[in-house]
Amino acid sequence: MTETVPKTEPEAEPETATDTAQGLPFETAPLTPAGDLGAEFNVVAGVFKKLPDSLKETIGQLLDAEADVSEPRMGSFSKDDLVAAIDPTQVCITHATFTKGIGGESFLIAKNDTVKAFVEIILGAPVETEGGDLSAESLDAFRELASQICGKVNLSFSEIAGGTVSTGALALFDKESQDLAELVPQGKSFCAELKVSAPDKLDGDILFIYSTDCVEQLAAAEKAASAPIDEAAPEEASEAQSAPEVPLAKAPPARPEVGAEANERLKVIMNMEIPIHVRFGETQMLIKDILQLGTGSIIELNKAVDTPVDLVVNEDLVIARGEVVVVESNFAVRITEVKSKAYRIKGLG
Repeated sequence: MTETVPKTEPEAEPETATDTAQGLPFETAPLTPAGDLGAEFNVVAGVFKKLPDSLKETIGQLLDAEADVSEPRMGSFSKDDLVAAIDPTQVCITHATFTKGIGGESFLIAKNDTVKAFVEIILGAPVETEGGDLSAESLDAFRELASQICGKVNLSFSEIAGGTVSTGALALFDKESQDLAELVPQGKSFCAELKVSAPDKLDGDILFIYSTDCVEQLAAAEKAASAPIDEAAPEEASEAQSAPEVPLAKAPPARPEVGAEANERLKVIMNMEIPIHVRFGETQMLIKDILQLGTGSIIELNKAVDTPVDLVVNEDLVIARGEVVVVESNFAVRITEVKSKAYRIKGLG
């Protein structure tokens, strides 16, 4: 007679308190999160859980393409783990210090091939690399993209802090002259990874890192905002009832938050009209010769007839060149040479 052994079910794995990711997208081996930051972690995690929908629009506008942003993978990591996981030769690192609303450090990191794909979409042309490194123009274009993305995050932080949260200008990490170990803050940092994709154009990760002091200050601000207001004691209440009413001063109109302005800047710029001048040529004349000009006078310019004319904005910024043509009895310019988008963006800023 055989003995029947009861079938045992495998024990279920315990649920974690947060949706932490086992490792980062840039590590050589899986990393173990340094631990849950508790309530502080959950405040910032809540921001990033809501972020993908709003980032779709921002990134889509910057790339001029339909973009998709995944749900975030999040965790908290020690300084040593971050330094070991991130290879500065393989990624582009932007970083900034919070200057208003809260303190602390922030980072936005992407792999070089992801940055290259971003920049090629922005510039609308293939990007050449020098020994695997991106050009200064490409890095500037990515920094502008990173600035807009971080501005969107800062706007969400501002809602938690009850006031404007902003950073100084984003800086690019220089792997030749800087040491990542000196840049990454001490203690544990909050990390969030988002996958950004655009059909047939882009499929890469963006990593956000925020230092502990930044995370703790946001959590403290939310806690203070949600704290119940104590009711006045009976004696205080009676005094308040007997006291004469004093007209309240009219509150000054609320000023728009800087974070909101930063995030709306792109929309404003894209819909702004600016004058464009066509420059055929130029010359210099004596004042006495100018005063002697009359009907029939001829002024010789410094360009030959077959030389392309300049398209000029902001008084002296040449953004393109072309040849003069006639369209329905009006002068027009057929573009034969145009500066890169990065050059035009920088010049218009």
